[in-house]
Formats: sequence, structure tokens, C-alpha cells
Amino acid sequence: MVMAQRHDDEQLLNGELARLLGEQGLNAKAEQRQGKKRIDVVVQLDGRTLMLEAEADNQKQALREAEGRLKDGLTTIVFAISYAAGQTVETLGDSHLSWSLRTDAAWRLKQPATWSSGTIGQLSSAIRQAPAAFEVDDAAQELSDGLNQAVAGLRSPTRRELARALDLPASDKSGDGWFTPAKRGMLVIATAMLFHHRLQEHLLETEQPSEWSDAWPPRSATVCADEAEAAIGAHLDAWQAILAVDYRPVFEAARTALLALPNDADTQLIVHTLARTIRDLAPRTQGLRHDLLGRIFHRVLDTARYDGSFYTSTAAAVLLAGLAIREGDRDWSSPDAIASLRICDPACGTGTLLMAAAERIRDLRMQAAGSLSDDEEALLAQSMVEDVLWGYDINLTATHMAATTLGMLSPKTQFERMNIFRTLLGVEGGRAYTGSLEFLDQQPQLMPWPGQPSVSQVESEESAGADPPPMDLVIMNPPFTRDSLRHDQFGTDEEHALKDREKEIQAGLEDSAAGRRHSLGGMFAILAQRLAKTKASTVALIMPAVVPTAPGNAALRKWLASKFHVETVVSSHDPLRINMSENTSIGEVLIVCRRWDSSEAKPPTTFYNLAVNPATAFEAMELLNKIGRDARDTYTVQQISSERIESGDWYAVNFFSPYLVEEYRKLANGTLQTDRQTDRQTDRQTDRQTDRQVHFPKQQRWGLQDKVSGVRSPNPPIQPSRGIVRYGNKIPQCISQCERQSTHTCLRRRECRQQPSATGPSAADTSSRPGCASTPAA
Repeated sequence: MVMAQRHDDEQLLNGELARLLGEQGLNAKAEQRQGKKRIDVVVQLDGRTLMLEAEADNQKQALREAEGRLKDGLTTIVFAISYAAGQTVETLGDSHLSWSLRTDAAWRLKQPATWSSGTIGQLSSAIRQAPAAFEVDDAAQELSDGLNQAVAGLRSPTRRELARALDLPASDKSGDGWFTPAKRGMLVIATAMLFHHRLQEHLLETEQPSEWSDAWPPRSATVCADEAEAAIGAHLDAWQAILAVDYRPVFEAARTALLALPNDADTQLIVHTLARTIRDLAPRTQGLRHDLLGRIFHRVLDTARYDGSFYTSTAAAVLLAGLAIREGDRDWSSPDAIASLRICDPACGTGTLLMAAAERIRDLRMQAAGSLSDDEEALLAQSMVEDVLWGYDINLTATHMAATTLGMLSPKTQFERMNIFRTLLGVEGGRAYTGSLEFLDQQPQLMPWPGQPSVSQVESEESAGADPPPMDLVIMNPPFTRDSLRHDQFGTDEEHALKDREKEIQAGLEDSAAGRRHSLGGMFAILAQRLAKTKASTVALIMPAVVPTAPGNAALRKWLASKFHVETVVSSHDPLRINMSENTSIGEVLIVCRRWDSSEAKPPTTFYNLAVNPATAFEAMELLNKIGRDARDTYTVQQISSERIESGDWYAVNFFSPYLVEEYRKLANGTLQTDRQTDRQTDRQTDRQTDRQVHFPKQQRWGLQDKVSGVRSPNPPIQPSRGIVRYGNKIPQCISQCERQSTHTCLRRRECRQQPSATGPSAADTSSRPGCASTPAA
């Protein structure tokens, strides 16, 4: 009788859960049958079927049921849900529940399950993120393979003409020097094909433009993909008709690339094969919420080491946008409040951070207003693309990708109002222009799309080159390339002219000390501050780990603390992934700063030191749900006073262990006490507490001995009483012996191979300690 009552209660909870998810805009139905199996909740999302298996206060049983659905082959993505003890239908909407995402791949590899908890709104965000998190990499690899096949079939002169048509320099890294630039050119064509598929239904409803006299509507992307012998001409004709409506940033560059290809049978077959690849890929990518195109672009971007174009990982972008854009910032249920927002990335690349900001706003809007109609969702996307989001970059193909990525949010977007601009990095008319940095002194030189005499197709209603409006949020991953490499893609005279121009701009800054380093990161930080509103604005940055640690960056740290409240700093102590960008191995941190208008003292800065750096958008969303609550298996937290932050003391990023940070600070300031008994007693207590808190994934327990790129400490190398400290760009070679303690795994009894320093403990002292849970600092 009790079991029957429990079953009835769970059915009622499942029905209420489906109803609440429906209010969040998800197509959810409870108690569905597939064959002989009964599914607690089924969610249809972007053509995919996701399943939810729920139990009342029983995580093990929920996980067993969820993995059973994977074993039966009913789905590839399933959520195990655990209702809280005593949960009722009446309280479900206002309380927390726990969930664990399981995928077919994770189940087959027997990866351990991790659990998160949060509100119904946070669960709905996790459900929306799940398909993209596990499909975008596969889709990116498939597209990259198709591009490689296409470029391999082109003759060398054709590759050269294709690259030159888009103003792409030769590469000295592969074959004849034109393969990689030609792949970038073919990517421009592929993105236009992908966008063409996105537009198909919208074009059927669009009235024929008065200036277009030929057949209407344009041939669909599906029809063009079937053209085997006239593939180039079919796409050129269709795209010319589409340009009569709008979408110039997407299709003008693509037509320029297609016109550079010869009209012979071999090339027609190459374009036809690429079109069929895109046709097969399109249905799987329309539901992807993040920057698929950027992943491909930065795999073939060969100038990153010269212009600092490091691609922000999707996970880092989601995490940074989530920290910068808060639930309480404004009334997210109001379309007018959202339309009044202004968000800018002055080094936008392919638009990854802008896309993450747009998706963050979309999630907050859904949580605040519940489900949206198709028209309301389209108006939201259109408002963000036309009014809210602003981006600048020096790279033609990057801005093309950004325009395409953001345009995919809504085919109703008016591209003549899209605020994505290409700024000139180079010498023109005897004058050097440094891209977006020109905003620090004058207007940057805006560049047109290929084949166009002006920038009218991307300018806003204001005149071309006008200052952007004051921004509520400036979010960016500034270029960081050392002086010896920067601009090496140019000739000697142009390189010197550009560096002289940078020095000229820097000399004219009141805050020149903050920007005076061997890279441009400090100047871009100053630019972000200039673009942000003077009140109630936010600056969110991805910076190298040397910014919070190196003595040479102390002026930049103090300047940031004087202009803002440095609210949050996130660093990765994941030994396998200390970076936040895809194509670099240097340590990086996330920094969120807010204007502080109050006369009251600034609150402390919160440092989150991550044990595991999120690898997917879904993992980043899960981390956001945990931040601010009990998440001891994910990160350690340190609160540092504003006085210390303003003095340049950001030592909290150096070590995962808060204890080590304090000991390091004492040693750096010459105040470390020598009472070894007191120190050892405190050490044991901190070790035991941290061991209970931190769970390192199995695959990372043995990664500590790897060489990891890091940062030089602000003082000479120190052998602390426990844990690992960096020596320049290396960590000591260590042997770890892991032991299990209840349900947690901790790093214990670590014996360093290196000789102990004169100031450090003896080998006997180290081996006699109860262990440590510290990982390398980023």
C-alpha cells in the first residue's frame, strides 16, 4: 500500500514537472510510453527526444532508471531527477531538485555521474544546453573534414585566387602556402550555404523586392545542393536574389569567393559535394546555440600568434556571460528593458562571447516570462542582433562568421542594422590604423565587405565610424601577443608603422601605466573601460594568468581596482586544462568588474579556483548553478578585501588551497611565523577539511606530473609546507599515491622528487604530513 502511494505521488510530481517545464518554453509531456517502457517525462527539443527519469529522494534509483533508457537504445541523452524528501506538487515550483545528465557515450565509458541541484528554471536551461554540448564538436569535425576534401581538390592557382579574393595572406606552414587560406575561403562559402538553409522557410513568406524582376522566391538551398553540373551558378543566382532582400554581410563575401573559382567540371563537382555535406549537416546544426563556425574558423586561423586571435572556448564564454549578466540586473520579462541593453565586444572574432551573452539573455527571459510564442522569440532575437549586440574585429572572415552566427538567431534580422564591423589593421594612405584601439584616440577605419565601395551595409542609423553608444557590458578576450611576434604577418615597414602607432596611442593615455606592457592586453582593458557606461556598467575579461600574478602587471591590477569593483576572478587549477581559449596552452583567468558608484566601501573580491575546468557549455551552465552554493567538489572560494585588491594583492589565484595562499602571502610580506608546531597543526586541520571538500576526477589524479604552461610567481620560487608551487613555467615532478576515503577521492601522501629548499620542510616532514589536496595554480 505504501509502495502504491509512493508510485502515485511520483506520477503526480512527474506531471507537475512536465507542466512547469512547459511554462519554461519546453515541449514536455509526462508519463509517456515507448514500446513496453514508461518514460517519466519526455522533452522534444530541436528535433531530438530527451528523457527524464525521476524518483523521490533516491538518486541511485533515478540513475539506474536513466541508464536503463540508454541501455535500451531509447535515447542518447537522459536526465536522472531526484525530488527532495517530502516534495509535493504544491511546493515543486518553488523548491530545488537534483539532476544528473547521462549520455550514451558517458554510460558506455562508465564515466561517474555528477549531480547538480537548482530551480526548475535552472533545470530547463540545462536541458536546452544538453544537445549542443555533445553535438557541436562532432558537427565541427564533419564540416572541417568536408572543407579539407574540397580544398584538396582545388589546384594551387585556384587556391591562390580564392584567398586573394578575400584578402587572405599566404601561409608559410603548409604545402604551397595557400591551402590554409583557401580553406578559410571555402569556409565562407560553407557558412553562406548553411545560412541559406536557415532562410528557406522565411524566404517563402517574404515579398518580392521591387528591384528584383527575376523569378521569386530564390531557389532553396536544398535545390541548389542537387545541382551537380551547375552548382556554382545555382548558388550565385540564388544568393544574388537573397541580397536583394538583405543579408549582405553573409552572402556578399561568399559570392566574391565563389566568383574566384573556375567554372570547370572538377570545381563544379567540388562545390556540389560541399553543398551536399552542408545539406546533411544543416538539420543538426539549426538547434545548436553556440559558435559552431568559430570552432572551424580558429582551427584554420594561421595568424593567431601574430594578432592574438585566440578563440574563446564555448564553455568559458558561457561561464563569463553567466557571471557578468545576473538575474537581478533588470526586469528580464520586459522586452523594452532588454532592447535598451548595449553589449560590446571590441575584439569579437567569430562572435562567441556575443553569442553567449545573447543565449544568457534568452535563458533569463524564458525564466522570467515563461514560455514565449514563436513571434515573441523572433522579436527577442531580432532586438538583440539589431540593437543590443555590437562587435568589432580586424579579420574579414571572422566578422563574416560573427554576422552569420548571430544572424542564425533569427532570419527576420535586418542586417543593415547589424552592428558588426571590420576595423582596419594596417597602413592605408600613409597612415597606420590599429583596429579597435583607434577608439582610444580617434575613430577606427571601418572596412567594407568585398566588392562594396563603402561600409553602409553594416553601419547603424548613425554615420559610419561614429562612436558606439555607452555600453552596459563590455565582454572580451583581448589580443595578447608579445611585441616580438605582433604584426609579423606584415612587411617590415608596415610592422614598424603599426607599432609606432600603438606607442603613440599609449603615450596619449592618462592611464598609460596600466597599458604599458609588451602586449596589448592592458590597452584593450583601458578601451573596455572607455566604452562602458560611467555608471552601473560591467567589464568582463578573459586575461592571461600573468595579469593577476606577475609584478609587471601590478599597475594594471591597481588600475582595474581603482576604476571598478573587481567582483569575481575565476582561475583554473585543472592540471589538464588551465586555459580558457581553445588554441593556446597558457593559463588564463576570467575577471568580472563592475562600476562602483556608492560611497560605501567596496565588497571583497570573490576568487573561484576551479578543480575541474568546464569543457562544454553544459558543464559551464552546471557550474553557474553551483556557484554561490555548496559546491565543495568543484572549486574553492576565497574572499579578498578591497584594500588588498587595490594594493595589487591578487595572490588568491596562485594556489587551489586557501591555506597555501595565506602562507604564501605571509612569506611574500615577510610575516611568516616560525612556530613549526602551530604551523603543522594548522596544516593538518586545513588538509583534512580540504580533503573532505575536493573530489578530483579519476583521469586527473595522474596528470599532476605533466608539464603545464603557467606563470612566474611574483617572488622567487618558494617550497611551501605542503602542496605544489610553480617554478616558472613548470611544476615539480611528483609522485602521487591516491587513497579512497569514504565516498571521496583525495590526493594524498605526495613525495616530491626534487630536493627540499632551505626554507621548506624536510623530506621526512613532507612524508609525515597527512596529505594535501592542492593542484597547480594557473
